[in-house]
Amino acid sequence: MFENPDAFDITRYNASKQIAFGAGGPHFCLGANLARMEIRVVLQKLLAAFPDLHATGRPDALLSQFVHGVKSLPCTVR
Repeated sequence: MFENPDAFDITRYNASKQIAFGAGGPHFCLGANLARMEIRVVLQKLLAAFPDLHATGRPDALLSQFVHGVKSLPCTVR
């Protein structure tokens, strides 16, 4: 797939073809389902503790090669 595969080179013309980080199949993260369950429990507990928690602005997206999510979200408790 890659010429000189042992060299770290993010400028390869086909660098996006790598499947090491969550592309599915045999390389998919074994802990992904556990991580989803953990965040679901955390958010449920947070909302149970603060039922009047409301977003006051737009979320700041976290985009990276490894994680897509919310970096920050302005909130208030009414």
